[in-house]
Amino acid sequence: MTLADLEDDTPITLKEACEVFFRNTLTPDSLRAERARGNLPIMRIGKRDFVTPAGIRGMMSKKCLSEGNQPASTSTPLSASGSSETARTQNAQDAARTSAEKLKRLSKPTLPANSNRPSAKVVPLGSRSPKS
Repeated sequence: MTLADLEDDTPITLKEACEVFFRNTLTPDSLRAERARGNLPIMRIGKRDFVTPAGIRGMMSKKCLSEGNQPASTSTPLSASGSSETARTQNAQDAARTSAEKLKRLSKPTLPANSNRPSAKVVPLGSRSPKS
């Protein structure tokens, strides 16, 4: 079966879709995962899952549009004052690091070093096992 043989609404198995559209680089489980993400309509006939070429093309265009147009970097252009988002991020990291260092230091003890409290009396517990 070739791609030219298929009409847009022809049901094909997930395995066939993987062979024809993805040259076996994807598995049927990958297509089921795309269904779970809401990217691919799958129809179940009996105990087999089927897709249409139109559904596969729709998934591929949706994935390309939603993931392909995302910026690869999170940096932003310089502002008028010359500072950049990187500098602001660094300042925030420095502030967080300073706060963490302060929290790591031990707090002062709240109990006086020499408390004249008597220690508690230790009472030995008897054995619960029957005596022989």
